[in-house]
This record gives sequence, C-alpha cells and structure tokens, in this order.
Amino acid sequence: MLSEFGNYGVSLTPQDVVTKFADALPLQWNGFLKILKYYGTLAMTNNHGFIQLATREQRSRRNQKGKKSSRATKS
Repeated sequence: MLSEFGNYGVSLTPQDVVTKFADALPLQWNGFLKILKYYGTLAMTNNHGFIQLATREQRSRRNQKGKKSSRATKS
C-alpha cells in the first residue's frame, strides 16, 4: 500500500500512515482503537509503533482464546 502511494507521488506523514492502517482494520479492532484514541497513543505513534501495538493486541487475543478453550475442555 505504501509503495503504491509513492508510485503515484502521494506523500504521507507517519500519522497519515497509522490512520490509514487503523481505518483498514476489521470491526473487531474498534475497542482497541478507541483505547488508543482515548489515551492519545494513536495520535502520537508512528507506523512501526502502531504495528507493535497491534501485534501485542493480537497475541493477547490469541492467549485469551486459548485460555477459554482450555477451560472449556477441563469442564
């Protein structure tokens, strides 16, 4: 996506890049994005920081799902 913008001569600020990635996320990420907006993190992060935050969130979700399914199998 970023290279395509460059191919057409569109220059984006780091905040523009973060906003475009955030807007492209599925609806299930809305809660995560609201938290980032509330604390001002979304406005202050660059694309690398945003990807790190999103990766941590994804890992956290996977861990929570794993814990729920292991509890269900123990019951």
